[in-house]
Amino acid sequence: MNLQEKKLEFIAEVHTSALNKYQDEMILDFIEYWTETDRRKKKMRFESQKFFSMGRRLSTWARNDKKWNAPKILNTQVRGATTITERLLNGLSND
Repeated sequence: MNLQEKKLEFIAEVHTSALNKYQDEMILDFIEYWTETDRRKKKMRFESQKFFSMGRRLSTWARNDKKWNAPKILNTQVRGATTITERLLNGLSND
């Protein structure tokens, strides 16, 4: 499986786990952070973790997001996309 396919699989798992639980901007930040690649473009950050439970990571991220970040005004339209999935896929197509 190549890096792009792994990223799509990760996004699908996040979408399933986060559905109607978290704000879109927080989900996008989470995905950007955990899918960052190493210098050789072989692995993403989440693959380097010994343990990675999507639900636990998301809940911890959300708890820390509330604690460390001021409330954000959400922009519901990014490049014409209307759903979080469309926004994520649009971002991938521009990589």
